[in-house]
Amino acid sequence: MPFAEQPGLTTDPQDEPFDVLEEDGSLTGRVLPRGQVHRLGLWHPAFHLWIVAGDGDCLSVLLQRRSRTKDMMPGKVDVSVGGHFRAGEYTPSVPPAGRARRAVLRELREELGLAADLDAVHWLGRRWSIGTGPGVIDREIQDLFVWPVARVPGGLVPDRREVSAVYAVSSRDLRLLLAGEQDETGVSVLWQAEEDAGSSAGSLARLRLDDLIPGRRGYWLAMLTMLDRWLQGETIEPLILRA
Repeated sequence: MPFAEQPGLTTDPQDEPFDVLEEDGSLTGRVLPRGQVHRLGLWHPAFHLWIVAGDGDCLSVLLQRRSRTKDMMPGKVDVSVGGHFRAGEYTPSVPPAGRARRAVLRELREELGLAADLDAVHWLGRRWSIGTGPGVIDREIQDLFVWPVARVPGGLVPDRREVSAVYAVSSRDLRLLLAGEQDETGVSVLWQAEEDAGSSAGSLARLRLDDLIPGRRGYWLAMLTMLDRWLQGETIEPLILRA
């Protein structure tokens, strides 16, 4: 199920304050709780952080499997870190102000237990996203960030309320999976929640297309291409993807 069957059991705080946005990304001046924003289908700010390790043919991407208590896309495999800007953290200007990057670093610590320097996280673009479910229209304007690291990070301490597993996958293999050129691909399990059956940390697992959050193949392929070019030192224009 893309959305939790029993939203009342979610561990996501439904009273978390969100800025309400216009469709163009400007602030309306209204602040409403998370649950109400999702029920009313209002545009609100969010972000994705892609963690990439290595370079060239050895480039790996970190992915997380969302916990089964998330109110959106429970149990699905997502980008390295994803979250919402709290009220007052989002800036319509691009690239976003420093407080937006600080929010990304906070979510990185909360979800994966990792720390990064503020200037190590780079903004690469903005995406408009619409997801629907029973009684929910999730309209997000997502700022897209990358944290490049020399090697796959260790010492993961994920929050089990947010994450049920963390994987590392070759960017080449992920691209082939997204393009439909292979049915599944191997991933390294970096961390696995004890309560989840299946592979343990340090083992290999198989990832299928239907494990991923649906409707994002084009976005992920565009982002992987952009990351390859950016890591090779090319000057690139921000990636702008509208719903």
